[in-house]
Amino acid sequence: MDRKQFLKERLTGLGGSDIHHLFNEEPYGCSRKLWYDKTSQEPDYPVIASNIMTRGNKLEQLIREEYVLHTDRKIRRVNRMITSKQHPWAMCHLDAEIVAFDDRKTGILECKSVGRPMYYKIRDEGIPTSWIWQMQHYLLTTNRQWGSYAVLWADNWEFIHFDVEVDAELQESIISAGTGFWRMVENGPAPVQLDAKDKRCSNCEYRHTCQGEKLMVLAQGNSDEVPFDNSLDTLMNEYATVKVLQEETAALVESKKQDIKEALGDRVLVDCTGFRLYYKPVESTRFKSSALKKENPDLYEKYAYKSVSRPFRIRSI
Repeated sequence: MDRKQFLKERLTGLGGSDIHHLFNEEPYGCSRKLWYDKTSQEPDYPVIASNIMTRGNKLEQLIREEYVLHTDRKIRRVNRMITSKQHPWAMCHLDAEIVAFDDRKTGILECKSVGRPMYYKIRDEGIPTSWIWQMQHYLLTTNRQWGSYAVLWADNWEFIHFDVEVDAELQESIISAGTGFWRMVENGPAPVQLDAKDKRCSNCEYRHTCQGEKLMVLAQGNSDEVPFDNSLDTLMNEYATVKVLQEETAALVESKKQDIKEALGDRVLVDCTGFRLYYKPVESTRFKSSALKKENPDLYEKYAYKSVSRPFRIRSI
């Protein structure tokens, strides 16, 4: 199936990558954004494929080959959109089917290409919730009973795979949410907005249509009074892509720090191979400047001083 046909067909129903939006699942899910997309609303800003998405598309065939090599299972491509007979809004385009073997009937293969932070997060903590919704949607749509994830960290060429079974409770949630959402696509109204301060709104291609003046107020400026320079667009799109990677890495680093703290317990100084760990209590003295200014304004004015800085902030508009 060519890309143009795929994009046209995906507007006629809900695919696997849409499902986490139904539940406003963090960090990227938003049902209102999905509604704009499925009702063919013109985005305020161009939708630019990130390097992460490009990487996934380019590596998909290699991941399939790696899965066959590691599992000795047979797979087959399915080059068409599949639609559920029971739920016409449910559709999917599979990376591959796993040919029946032993006592296993035909399964579904989902290929994922990830960076280092996500690879270790998956290995240590399990798969992201959005992937869980995606696979259960595929199983629901195809009426299959099991599927398998194939995950590749290409930089270090590390590969993991694992099987999952159908989950009737999750599928009931998908049916309920999907049916209600598609009714809104056909008849309205739009789903409720996220809070304008939500970080998901900052990179949304529909943010002006959806939030409008709320984002302008947050940005503390008026577009009529601020110079416009679209030569910065490329840099800002690159920034948005890198920021996603930064947030994934930061969350993983903080998680590991917490694990280390728990392992240290009450110990304040510990050596291990290649590292020295410090976890000492530190006391610091701080002044309540507002209280000082109120109770002793002359003393406050005597020692207060002004400094000049140039803070750099980015807000969506």
